[in-house]
Amino acid sequence: MNNFLRSKQFKYTSLVFLAYLAIYLISWQFFFIGRPSHLYTPDWTAKHFLWIACLISCIPGFLGAYRFSFITLFGYIAGVVFGEIFGPSMKIMQEGMDPMPVHNGWFIAILTFFAFCVIGIVYEHYLKKRRQKI
Repeated sequence: MNNFLRSKQFKYTSLVFLAYLAIYLISWQFFFIGRPSHLYTPDWTAKHFLWIACLISCIPGFLGAYRFSFITLFGYIAGVVFGEIFGPSMKIMQEGMDPMPVHNGWFIAILTFFAFCVIGIVYEHYLKKRRQKI
């Protein structure tokens, strides 16, 4: 157990966990509803998806795939940014009415995160094959 606590995978994955915690606290402090600089995507993802993403990132990291943890953390951050930039749109909800604002940032954020999960899996698989050749 003591060796695990000193291992690279434990240290790096713990950093990823702390980064998710920091993201939550920053989102709560600045971007939640009622805050002066409210933004939809950081608010929604922090409330509904952040801890799921954290588990998806950290569990494989603690099992040895710590690079996957960093890749998916970056994917979460990129997803929130892309969702906030490309999410807002106008949609006709009912014929004859003016278009209503719709924000699909949450969907973009989740898709981006899962795309980075695939990248992380492929990268860890590539590294595993490369180590086996040596």
